[in-house]
Amino acid sequence: MFQSLNQWLLDIGIPLDWSVYVKFGLLLAVAVIVVVGLDWLTKWLFIRWIRELIKRIENPLLDAIVEKRVLRAIGNVVHVVAIQLMIPIVFTDFRIVIPVARTVNELYIVLILLIILSSFFNALGHYTKQLPSLSDKPIDSYVQLAKIIIFSIGVLFGLSIILGKSLPYLFGTLGATSAILLLVFKDTILGFVASIQLSVNDMVRIGDWIENPKYGADGDVIQITLTTVKVQNWDKTITTIPTYVLVSDAFKNWRGMKESGGRRIKRAIYFKMDSFRFCDEELLERVRGIALLKEELNEAAIFPPADTRPDREPLTNIGLFRQYAELYLQTHPQLNHDLLCMVRQLAPREYGLPLEIYAFTSTVAWVEYEAIQAKIFDHLLTITPLFDLDIYQMPSGKDIESIRR
Repeated sequence: MFQSLNQWLLDIGIPLDWSVYVKFGLLLAVAVIVVVGLDWLTKWLFIRWIRELIKRIENPLLDAIVEKRVLRAIGNVVHVVAIQLMIPIVFTDFRIVIPVARTVNELYIVLILLIILSSFFNALGHYTKQLPSLSDKPIDSYVQLAKIIIFSIGVLFGLSIILGKSLPYLFGTLGATSAILLLVFKDTILGFVASIQLSVNDMVRIGDWIENPKYGADGDVIQITLTTVKVQNWDKTITTIPTYVLVSDAFKNWRGMKESGGRRIKRAIYFKMDSFRFCDEELLERVRGIALLKEELNEAAIFPPADTRPDREPLTNIGLFRQYAELYLQTHPQLNHDLLCMVRQLAPREYGLPLEIYAFTSTVAWVEYEAIQAKIFDHLLTITPLFDLDIYQMPSGKDIESIRR
């Protein structure tokens, strides 16, 4: 065939010195057409047919393989093999170039294999994230680790091809450079160990609400990778935290609150202590109109303040209000009554006596929680004057101005 091509070039008037280069150009053009044609036939006909077939099967793993373009990456093998076979034909008159061309194409083959494996791991990670049992696990960390391993092996294969040395020889030389590799991959190694600890100890999952004031993180975990954890804060900003920080430093995880089915209300009302007094008949008559206290007051023995015997406890307005607040919380339909619910007095302070509401809502949704908490305190703050109690509030400029008058 080559003799016929040489003769044809001479017959059309191309000089013998130039016929070699013209033949090389023609063979190269034919090789390019063949390689591109095979690549087109593979990707646009065969792989497209396979992709349509997979869509009909409706398998999640196969769908992930199609979505992550694994088939397209595998299709590159055809034109790479075609290039390897065409090299001796194209460079038939330049034999000295054939080893170099084959070496370059072998490096290209290694690169294509790495791309195929990387695409496959992407598809596998995408598929495992859809599994309910693994959706909250740091899958990205393991995918990235797998990629690092295969690309490291790929680099060794590439060096083996370039240097003409065997893989065992190259692995032997790694002992001398292990300190450098440990320094280069320090964050990766720390992140990998940390991601395993996070997963094994179930410290953080995808979707957990975590707080880490040191790094300004306060929101939901949206991604856990080999080296970083991404947190979407409540203002929709993204905070990136090194993975190993969640193992070495303290952070708060609100998952327990979500799983408990109730979110805690812990807020105090400060009362002026000079408004505390014993209940008189006028006050008792007034609060008997409150349905929650009516039955309690009817059953309770009411003693006058002058009765100081140990077994006699006169009612006070602050005590009566605390009792009312407890009954109000116990009958509130939007509180979780399976969890702790109480009204307690804290130590008196310069602002007065704190009366703390400690309860749990029946929902963990933020908006609903705030609405329930607001309704509870709206009610308690509004009904306070009925018990002749004053709530502490720091004086404003308007208050000082009214005193001066």
